[in-house]
Amino acid sequence: MFTYLGLLILFYLKPSCALSTPENMRRILVTGANSGIGLALTKQLIADHGCYVYLGSRNAERGMKAVEEVKATAGESVELLNIDVGNDQSVKAAASELSKRLGDDKLYAIVNNAGTGVSHNTKPNEIMNTNTRGPKRVVDNFLPLLQSTGRIVNVGSGGGPGHVNRIKTEDPNWKRFLFPMTNDEIEKEIKIIEANDDSSIAYRGSKALLACYTMALAEENPNLMVTIITPGTCGLHHRVRIFE
Repeated sequence: MFTYLGLLILFYLKPSCALSTPENMRRILVTGANSGIGLALTKQLIADHGCYVYLGSRNAERGMKAVEEVKATAGESVELLNIDVGNDQSVKAAASELSKRLGDDKLYAIVNNAGTGVSHNTKPNEIMNTNTRGPKRVVDNFLPLLQSTGRIVNVGSGGGPGHVNRIKTEDPNWKRFLFPMTNDEIEKEIKIIEANDDSSIAYRGSKALLACYTMALAEENPNLMVTIITPGTCGLHHRVRIFE
């Protein structure tokens, strides 16, 4: 089991990641981890790298089933964190809860994996709220829980570059998507994208804006390793293929 996400999160990680005591394990939050790539990554981080994972899931029942699956196949170093990245109060409550659980410890990494798209029959405004605003909500609330030299990984998509390619012929200012954007600029773009009332356009646009947000976040936090990646496709049994 391998994911590019795992490689990126553990980049420059010393071989001593799998330490002997739970207190010294590197602690990682993975949102949207009850299925797919998030679940595969959780298993990899625990089984192959000895990390402790907070498995983020919007649905508590599905989250607990995922936790049980991880414990049965990868190891015991996992626990559920109920979080809906599309809801301000849910994210705030999850951060407060995790702060209590961590005590004096800090997170080693935050993986913004939760997302939605056309296959979920999601409306454009819901896609933008989850895929673009969601990671920002998580970072805004969980950043105080992150190590000062920790890392943030935002899960992008080939749909992001696809959005840029689509607007090249109709928008003379398309190159703005190649640079960091402020929150106000992102919100302006969200309104433009939502006006199309097309979930496919919304998905691609949400990932393009996530890249712009990630660039801005990296500039604002030079001490952190902040990245956005396209992980590839997730097939049956959570086998992740990586295309180079």
